[in-house]
Amino acid sequence: MSEDAESVLSVASYQTSGGEDKIIQRIYRKLAHENEIPTLDHIEAAEALSKLQSSLENRGVASKTSQIRLICVITSLFRRSVRMEENIAQLLHYSADSESPETASKVYKIRAEISDIKQTATLVFITIVMMDTVALGGVPADADTSFQSLDDALDRSVWEQLAKSSKRRLELPDELQYNEKQKLVIEDICDRPFVTSEESSAWSRMLAQPGVLANSAVRAAGSMLANPTDEAMEEMQRLAQIFSQSTSAQMAVQMLQSERDFFSLASQRIATLGTEQREDALMSVISAAESESGQAVLRDILISFLLPQKEVGKRRTLLLSREVSAKASKSFPWVASIAHEAAMSGAEYIFKHSQSELKKTVALLAGLAIITTKGTDDVIRKATAFGGLVQLPFLETVPPPKRTQQRLALVPTTRSWTLYTLSPTGKPIVEISRRGLEGLILCLLCFRESL
Repeated sequence: MSEDAESVLSVASYQTSGGEDKIIQRIYRKLAHENEIPTLDHIEAAEALSKLQSSLENRGVASKTSQIRLICVITSLFRRSVRMEENIAQLLHYSADSESPETASKVYKIRAEISDIKQTATLVFITIVMMDTVALGGVPADADTSFQSLDDALDRSVWEQLAKSSKRRLELPDELQYNEKQKLVIEDICDRPFVTSEESSAWSRMLAQPGVLANSAVRAAGSMLANPTDEAMEEMQRLAQIFSQSTSAQMAVQMLQSERDFFSLASQRIATLGTEQREDALMSVISAAESESGQAVLRDILISFLLPQKEVGKRRTLLLSREVSAKASKSFPWVASIAHEAAMSGAEYIFKHSQSELKKTVALLAGLAIITTKGTDDVIRKATAFGGLVQLPFLETVPPPKRTQQRLALVPTTRSWTLYTLSPTGKPIVEISRRGLEGLILCLLCFRESL
């Protein structure tokens, strides 16, 4: 965790009196754990944070270890909020008495707790931002540059990070309307293959390390420290969430990173399957999406890969929220149109006939989604996507409780699909890590045997 933390902010390393470190230890003990956080602990942590911020304003500093502890605190708090959102979903969508007054009371209480957690996490983030400003000599980074860096990263779609860049300029007829031109541009992007070679000029051009995004969030927030308005606090909470999610993603990159394509001995058999066996196995997954529900899932996953990341956000379910879906239809109709056409074609047709690696990827994921997402009367809208077994940049779900259960992750930084389990100590044990569409296929062939 220390290397990850140092990669996302300017860690001060001056001599410290120890007073700041003691305050941070107290905050860490009260907030960075898995047990319930009583209201009193929130209040005491907020008071400690206020005291710590006053010390930082007077040029106080904390040790490197303490600064890293604060980063652990904020990631722990936001993970807790994700688990609590899952608790709400369990009460509302998985419970037989979901409409009872008792359930309504429980949901109200949990939502109030989530609000407290996010407020506390924002205060922790502000403290981290103050520490970063101290490390920069007390002068915040330039606001325009910081926010532009943040926007540049979030304006890109997931697929733009994963696909090759085009060496040719797309020539568009002048007489075409704007929406028609945009549709041709997106179709061209859809047709680009995965980048799989580090020697490619596109390997690092569009690559956004999560740590860089986290750093941009901190720097952008630094320019707002002197603006104590309600609007500024709302923006601070947004930046705090971006920071936490990006820091967690950076940790995942470090834990799941493989220097090259990797197969464990247990999974090497999958790579030697005959053509017919391989096709039969894949179609058994893809055919699961040959339904109205499968079409809806295929459509929304494709939209999630193509829309700017700031528009997609992160979600718990397979389908986009109503707000994001409406925004896609209104502001990005060319993306919605392409996704609708792909959905109407069907997963099987796409995988057999499309030349787009992205659309084939989405067809595979849609089939896997229908197979693994269970538990409610409306799985595609209410249940936890993929049962928490699949990690995609636009999903934020609670992982399955069984550590030995295989999990599939897309790691955009390495453009790899990774199949892994967890050791008894929680350390990832990678079974397959491979780039591109072939990487997903091999992971899926192995993954389906454990379902």
